[in-house]
Amino acid sequence: MNDLAGWLDELAAPRPTPGAGGACAATVATAAALLAMATGSSDRCEPRSVAEAERLRRRALELGEEDAAAYREVLATRPDAASEEGAEAHARAWDHASEVPLRICEAAAVTGELGVAVLPQVAGPLRGEVLTALELAAGAA
Repeated sequence: MNDLAGWLDELAAPRPTPGAGGACAATVATAAALLAMATGSSDRCEPRSVAEAERLRRRALELGEEDAAAYREVLATRPDAASEEGAEAHARAWDHASEVPLRICEAAAVTGELGVAVLPQVAGPLRGEVLTALELAAGAA
């Protein structure tokens, strides 16, 4: 849990990043990790479900990093916005930064779809893990 404490310390720090995009991406990654655990523990789930959950977890983590980098680029181009070239660079940075949250939402939706697909294949206490993953994915979207 030390990594989680460190992440929450970073999130709480008075800095521009990480922010809401990173928090949403981490939530999607958590949902996907729960799906990977539940599908990997169930003898009724196919290995491709586990692999897909792992792929979604990695993708969400990548998107969290991309979100922070994109916003840092917005901040880095801000002082140059006085010139036409600087204003264009700043606009491009904002365009990119606004696309990343949409991809995080898409990853959340795909994670939720996987959860719905595997729910009938998971029994007992593992169902709670899948149901929690569905709630997390929905919240992140």
